[in-house]
Amino acid sequence: MSAATLDLEDVVGAATLVDIVADLAESLFPGEPRPVAVPHRDPQEPVGARIRITGGWDGVVVLRMSWTFAEQLAHRLFLLPDGTAVDADLLDVLGEVVNIVGGNVKALLPGDNQLSLPHPRLADVVPPAGGLHATVLWGVEPVQISITPDPAPEAHHHPVEGPHR
Repeated sequence: MSAATLDLEDVVGAATLVDIVADLAESLFPGEPRPVAVPHRDPQEPVGARIRITGGWDGVVVLRMSWTFAEQLAHRLFLLPDGTAVDADLLDVLGEVVNIVGGNVKALLPGDNQLSLPHPRLADVVPPAGGLHATVLWGVEPVQISITPDPAPEAHHHPVEGPHR
């Protein structure tokens, strides 16, 4: 089934995106309030990550959160003393979270699919237009997840080359 013909709301659904993020939060920080769905709300000073899904369905999962929240997650997940997270820690946490969310989304999609390596950025990662979007409030911070089909996946596939000499 092509990315263009799959109804993401029927197959995945915004409520499921919220549950994926909420389940992740509960597994990382048991006993804390579960993230809840909220109307669209952009994070302040957004950073993000994207991960591609290819195979039976081709598209991209995009994660967006505030710089501050990425920093808080890095401190908590990597057990860093407050104020010691560096850019690499933020990139790692963004990559880890989008990888987990992307893996959960991939499992819901039809066909044999593969997940790319995550592409985190210490800048805003704007999702492509269309697709499925959800915003959750994790603590007091909005976290956005988007799933968007890719109508031209072959444009992103590059042949593997041998070593350069």
